[in-house]
Amino acid sequence: MVTIVYIALHYFITYLRYFVLGFCVTIISILFSWSHGIPTKKIYEYRSVLPISYGNEILTKYRINLTQKDHLPLTIRNISLILPSVKLKIAVVTAIYNDPYVNGVRVLGYSLKKFRTNADLILTYIPGRVSNATLEKCEEMGWHLMPVDRIPPPTFAIVYPRFKDQFTKLRIWSMTDYDRILYLDGDTLVVSDINELFRLTAKNDWEGFLSVLDTWQGQIGPNFNAGVLLIKPNITLFNEMMNKIHMMPQYGTYWAEQGFLNCTGRLPLTYNFNSVLALYHKDIYNQLNKSKKIIHYTAFKPFTIKDVNEIDSVYVDLWKEWKQMEEEMNENVKLNNTDSAS
Repeated sequence: MVTIVYIALHYFITYLRYFVLGFCVTIISILFSWSHGIPTKKIYEYRSVLPISYGNEILTKYRINLTQKDHLPLTIRNISLILPSVKLKIAVVTAIYNDPYVNGVRVLGYSLKKFRTNADLILTYIPGRVSNATLEKCEEMGWHLMPVDRIPPPTFAIVYPRFKDQFTKLRIWSMTDYDRILYLDGDTLVVSDINELFRLTAKNDWEGFLSVLDTWQGQIGPNFNAGVLLIKPNITLFNEMMNKIHMMPQYGTYWAEQGFLNCTGRLPLTYNFNSVLALYHKDIYNQLNKSKKIIHYTAFKPFTIKDVNEIDSVYVDLWKEWKQMEEEMNENVKLNNTDSAS
């Protein structure tokens, strides 16, 4: 009985601490906003996609909420995404923080190779967090392993539990061996040629950094989803980020690095085709489905689903696309093993 009371008291104190911290952060943020004159939200017409240099522009417009341009200003400016005529060194980077994501990362790697993505495939991981067996399976699909040190959330930050390692994603800005990096979450799937991304010309970009508007119930944007990022590495900017992440009152730590980075240039929704479009924005889903480039499985993780009956019917087609890619990958591995044995 004493043990049960102790455990209950422990959880009560823990959650009370988070509540008090959250309340204090909210109050500080409100006071900061008042003192700095941050305007209230307004509705604007906003072109939610970025023109691409070879003319493949989607002209669809959406009405979304926009606040001030830059909540957390960084001093570096005018880092252009316009590519010179010389050949650049390019990488596609993803991360794995636990073993259950192994199949997601494997299928992503296979999909990148299937569509002949002209870039190095880099898999970042935190040593000790994933097994050697997982890393070997990922290497089999063409990923080059890169151990990185974890970037922890700021002290006292309230972060959604499954995002507690996500600040580590910011390390892609320190990878200055590459001229351009496309970051993809491990729950994404490439379903078309994306090499045009590496020939893209950005207008009015933020720190050489492009992303896709987030999609959820009732709206698209104004925030972006950090599952697909196109960046130009810059060590000065990375160091400045490491200082700015501790300015918690100015951004929402709950969403980790996504809350921190949320003021960017935009890529078309086809490059981060969020699975929730099928549920909340069926019209846009139908409009862009045939032209989608990268699927992002935010509403469910296809590598955890064994049967179609386990998911909402609106997601079945997206799940089947992932499952088909997995089956194709497994068949390809079998053929390669057979050829090697003979």
